[in-house]
Amino acid sequence: MYTVRAFAEITLVVALIGLISSSFFLVMVLMAAVRYRKRAAQARASANAISSLPSVTVLKPLHGLEPRLAENLASFFEQDYPDFEIIFGARDADSMALSVVE
Repeated sequence: MYTVRAFAEITLVVALIGLISSSFFLVMVLMAAVRYRKRAAQARASANAISSLPSVTVLKPLHGLEPRLAENLASFFEQDYPDFEIIFGARDADSMALSVVE
C-alpha cells in the first residue's frame, strides 16, 4: 500500500502541475485582455478620426449621353467617405444625361 509519504509526494506533484497549468492560463488571459484593450482603443481612435472629417461636396457636370454613363455615375455613390453630397449640373434642363441621373 501507499505510505503517507508517497501519498504526500503524489499530492504535491498533482498540485504543482495544477499550479503551473493555471498560471500559464492566467498569463494567456492577461495577454488577451491587454491585446483586446489595445484593439478597442485603436477602434475608438479610428471612429473618432472618421467622425471628425469635414463634409465634402462633389460637383459633377453632365453633358449629353456618354458611353457607360450610368456605370460611371454609380461609382460616385460607392464612396466610403462618411459625409458627402453629389451635385449634378447640366447646361440644358432637358439634357438626356439628367434622365440617367434621375
